[in-house]
Amino acid sequence: MDRLKVLDLSNCWHIESTPDFACTPKLEQLFLDSCVIGSEVHESICCLVNLTTLSMRNCEVKELPGMHRRSIANLSKLEELNLQGCEQLQSLPQLPSSLKILILQGCKKLEAVHGIQNLESMKL
Repeated sequence: MDRLKVLDLSNCWHIESTPDFACTPKLEQLFLDSCVIGSEVHESICCLVNLTTLSMRNCEVKELPGMHRRSIANLSKLEELNLQGCEQLQSLPQLPSSLKILILQGCKKLEAVHGIQNLESMKL
């Protein structure tokens, strides 16, 4: 799986958590739409340095990795983050400066967003 560029795990209803992404270093697009993944995303998602698109629409996640070295802010190629319909999402860590598109429609519990100075499009 070390050559995998696109991974679509959408509609995986009963996974306890996201997988460890360490074995997919070349991943560019990750789709976790409508997954019931518990409250957190595995911190290895922060190691996906080639990731350009992350879509987690309609997930029940409460937070994304953002502490210390393991933060989505380290995803220096991430351009699009879609969290539409993540009703339980309470906070976002610092976002990468490469981010151009941020979709947060339906994130009812989200209190604040940081690192949006370079955005070209934001939907609330």
